[in-house]
Amino acid sequence: MKKKWISIIVVILVLGAYPVYQWAGGSQAEEEVEEKITEVKVKTGDLRITELADGNLVIPGSEAVSPYSGKIAAITAVAGTYVEEGDKVLELVLGEEDYRDLVFSLEEDLLKTDKERIDARETLVDLKTRYAEGLSLLGLMTDYPAMYSLSEVASQRDLVAALGESVNYADRAYAQALEAYETSKSSHETVLAEMAATGSLSVTAPYSGTLISLKGDIGDLVKVNNPLFTLGEVESAYVLSEVSELDMGQIAVGQKAVLNFEISYGSEIAGEVVGIDPEGKIDNNGIVTYEVRIRVTEPLPNVLNGLSAQVEYVIRERTDVLVIPNSAVKIVDGKQTVEIKTETGSERVAITAGFTDGIATEILSGLEVGQTLLIRTLR
Repeated sequence: MKKKWISIIVVILVLGAYPVYQWAGGSQAEEEVEEKITEVKVKTGDLRITELADGNLVIPGSEAVSPYSGKIAAITAVAGTYVEEGDKVLELVLGEEDYRDLVFSLEEDLLKTDKERIDARETLVDLKTRYAEGLSLLGLMTDYPAMYSLSEVASQRDLVAALGESVNYADRAYAQALEAYETSKSSHETVLAEMAATGSLSVTAPYSGTLISLKGDIGDLVKVNNPLFTLGEVESAYVLSEVSELDMGQIAVGQKAVLNFEISYGSEIAGEVVGIDPEGKIDNNGIVTYEVRIRVTEPLPNVLNGLSAQVEYVIRERTDVLVIPNSAVKIVDGKQTVEIKTETGSERVAITAGFTDGIATEILSGLEVGQTLLIRTLR
């Protein structure tokens, strides 16, 4: 009897569980076939296939050296900012001995440039006198041809031409000597006036550029010709990138590149490949890479030398075209189609697709900007 009751209970449990199983299984089946509809707009955009690599920003520049020996008293410019030629970068305080040596050096330079100016002027005056005399004699020979042979006239003409070239050269030399003297005189007067007024001397930017770095801090002692700061030419900035030998077949000089700097990721900066080092580098694992130089062709948002960058070498590209997601395109009866939303529901229409970057597709015909597409997926 006990076995009979056990059998009855088992049968009841099985029969009771079956509807539950059916309900659960049915719900799962319904969930599996539940359809999700996503609406997307047809829009214009850019498509591109790229090769990725890493690189670093390089800003060409040169070091400005200290014109004096002294102690840094103040820093008046900030690294990363643009300075014009002649802008003050820092101030130096000179010791008594350093100041005396500086004044002596300036006076010595002033005397030297003044002598060179005087010598250059005397040479120019002498050559002009000889040229005028030679030109006068050539005129006389031309007026009285019977008194001179053809060879004498030709020789005088050559002499006048040579003297003319010498006058032009001497004139340029005098202008340079005069400029050097005026610069030396101005420096001498400026130093004396600034020391008398402030007790310190300004160190200015020798040319316009971006202040990349400062070599010292307030209170540091510097010697004449010691590096003080580095000025960079941002307009000549470039990125150096390492590219694997496997990808070099897709890289060429003149190729467009897109730069993304870590400090402002998402702000794409245009670039162009301007050089490829023909000598590969082999690392410890035997991997060969080549150094590629990309010129930055747009203004930089940040000018920190050495910034990390992601480089996208553009292999193929379409700009300002109609684009839709790849998932919106379905093949029906051998034709490319999409489902568009209408006032009464939806309609499937044929399209002509073009270039794709693997995520989105270019539309050549069949759609217009602003149309709404329906993308159906199963959850």
